[in-house]
Amino acid sequence: MTSEGWSLVGVRMSAAPLREIVAACTDPSVQAARPVTVACANLHCLVVAARDPEFSAALNGATHVTADGAPLLLAGRLKRERVGQRITGSDVFAAVMRALDASAGRAMFVGSTPAVLARMRARAALDFPHVTVETLSPPFGELTGKQNQAIVAAVNEFQPDVLCVGMTAPKQEKWVARHASALQARGIISVGAVFDFYAGTVRRAPRWMQRAGLEWLHRLVSEPRRLWRRYLISGPIFIALLWRDRWARRDG
Repeated sequence: MTSEGWSLVGVRMSAAPLREIVAACTDPSVQAARPVTVACANLHCLVVAARDPEFSAALNGATHVTADGAPLLLAGRLKRERVGQRITGSDVFAAVMRALDASAGRAMFVGSTPAVLARMRARAALDFPHVTVETLSPPFGELTGKQNQAIVAAVNEFQPDVLCVGMTAPKQEKWVARHASALQARGIISVGAVFDFYAGTVRRAPRWMQRAGLEWLHRLVSEPRRLWRRYLISGPIFIALLWRDRWARRDG
């Protein structure tokens, strides 16, 4: 983990600014034994990580875990932590692609469906014409050893500067943690729903809702059957976890 960070319900969060994270992922002068790994955690991610040791280990093993949600920043400030800025998966994706466009770099998108990836590739050709893009849609469900080997081989054959993994949390973070050391990429970012946002298959919240910290409400209204549990149940659990940590510190 980066030394510049803060802790929230058992997960070490990054306080690094976006420009620093992007530079770590894209600057060829930065030499590292393994790729820089970036995860973007929201409230629900931290709740899941509290009961999923492998997910928690994957997050804590990442180079940067950004706070993708206003509740995380508020909780950190209440603890008097230096939390930095809110950085979403879309923020990281867009900034990384801009940096790669400036350097004529290479990006690979792994995840989602062939149709979504085709739309992403077409849009990226217009938005970032100097980036060479490759895509791969892995099988859904639990991947076999052979399937994982095939994905790693495909990534290493292309040798992207940055690998974007969009398999949804916590699958994507666990996959990155298991395979990062075998992947030939300078940076690996777990981007979750960003593939759908960028492809236009799912509409992101308006800018004013993003700035007001209400993006979660837009997503809940847009996909209530899929997301109601995440927002209406994970919220109270998150508050309970915060109280547990507070009392644990007092007792300690």
